[in-house]
Amino acid sequence: MPQQQKIIIISGPSGSGQDSVIAGLQPDIDFVKVVTTASRPRRSTEVEGKDYYFISQEEFERKIKAGEMVEWEKQADGQYKGMSHVGVADALKQGKLVLMKLDWKGVQSAKKIYPHVFAIGIQVPDPETARKRLEARAQDAKEVIERRMKAIHDWNYGAYDVVIVNEDNKLDQTIAKVKKHIKNYLAA
Repeated sequence: MPQQQKIIIISGPSGSGQDSVIAGLQPDIDFVKVVTTASRPRRSTEVEGKDYYFISQEEFERKIKAGEMVEWEKQADGQYKGMSHVGVADALKQGKLVLMKLDWKGVQSAKKIYPHVFAIGIQVPDPETARKRLEARAQDAKEVIERRMKAIHDWNYGAYDVVIVNEDNKLDQTIAKVKKHIKNYLAA
């Protein structure tokens, strides 16, 4: 292979704004996103095969046992989320910059398989901001929000190449910083 394909990871805990950052990258950054597999129910705003591949918890557990997942994690709500080997291979076949969205443990796993990956962590400014964002989404029960808050507290940014704080009302600035880091990575 003449040149390794470029892979980036953008991730952060619930409420960090990672999905908004990823959505703001195009059209300036041309990439193909690896579609994550999830065992939770599809939200009304989500599209099967674009946002996630939605499967049952039993099917997800079967894929784990069969070694079909690059990485996976049981989420704060008890559901599984992860990335399949097939999903990564499909993205790599397209010959573009590949984008993955993983949690911090997934970043560690992906870097073992793809050592040339560039990982950008999106950080929430503080716990109070995180709580406000999670509550404003109005999609989780109080106990799920508490589990998500614990996950935010426990998030490990040590696996990332760069960490960017996504301040309230400054999403455009956060996106601009992420684009700058991606362009530097692509130029290297």
